[in-house]
Amino acid sequence: MTRLNIGSGYVMPAGWTNVDMLDYGGNLVADLLKGLPFPDAHFDYIVSQHQIQMIRFDDLQRGLAELRRVLKVGGRLRISVPDAELAVQRFLAGWDQFPISEEIERTKSGRFLRYLLWHGDARSAFTFEILTDALNRAGLQNVRRCQFRQTDGEYPEIVDLDSREGESLFVEAIR
Repeated sequence: MTRLNIGSGYVMPAGWTNVDMLDYGGNLVADLLKGLPFPDAHFDYIVSQHQIQMIRFDDLQRGLAELRRVLKVGGRLRISVPDAELAVQRFLAGWDQFPISEEIERTKSGRFLRYLLWHGDARSAFTFEILTDALNRAGLQNVRRCQFRQTDGEYPEIVDLDSREGESLFVEAIR
């Protein structure tokens, strides 16, 4: 079983190939947009937790195509990103529980925008519709919205890295 944790950061579980473009110690350093150092069709499944929103929209197809390249035919890609639609709905409904302290940002709209753009690090935002379209254009199929820690695939451990319940959009697609 081969499994890739792309954009791993400090989350580097044993039994996974943990890759990030920054060196967090112990993981493989590689830039998705410059190509991953793996042969075609290498991984049974890939997990990307809160990573692809750091890619510019103009580069998104190249990044998703690279994930597709290293995923086996029939393999599964699980992506989580901040759910932009949910965040906007919550903001418009008056919700003010975004995880940004008032010491950092004093206004409600400022906390919302810092959250949505993750202090300026996020380069894109996603709804289910736009993420589905991007995955389909990259050649991935059967895009499905999933719940936190739930999959309908044959690899139940694909959900082991799930985080940020209640704020994330979870999507799976097949190569």
